[in-house]
Amino acid sequence: MYLSYGDVEKASSILSTLSNSSSLEIKSAVLSQKAVIDLAVNRKDEAKGKVAEALTINNDSAAALLVRSYVSQAFLDLEGAKKDIELILEKNPDDVLARTRLAELLLGSGDLETATKEALDRKSTRLN
Repeated sequence: MYLSYGDVEKASSILSTLSNSSSLEIKSAVLSQKAVIDLAVNRKDEAKGKVAEALTINNDSAAALLVRSYVSQAFLDLEGAKKDIELILEKNPDDVLARTRLAELLLGSGDLETATKEALDRKSTRLN
């Protein structure tokens, strides 16, 4: 929540507290969130390292794959960004956030028709 309000220091402080968890899922999630913070303050290389570590801890983490998609985009690797989202969708085809991100990437690459279909024509995908 603090990060969404732009309070990077408070978000970082809370994440540092959670870093000591013995849960691998929590450690992976914390690293993913720290990578988001790094992207927000234009530390792309640090973000790349943190998300790689998060995926080493938990290679099935949809959150880490989503963050890696944004990291890839920051490095202008739109194909890599798209592949990470496709990995999420292989495991969970109805993941609304991943579907939205895929549509965003398709739109950004100029594929308006497929982006529109992905965003609007998925009758099985519901927000509620």
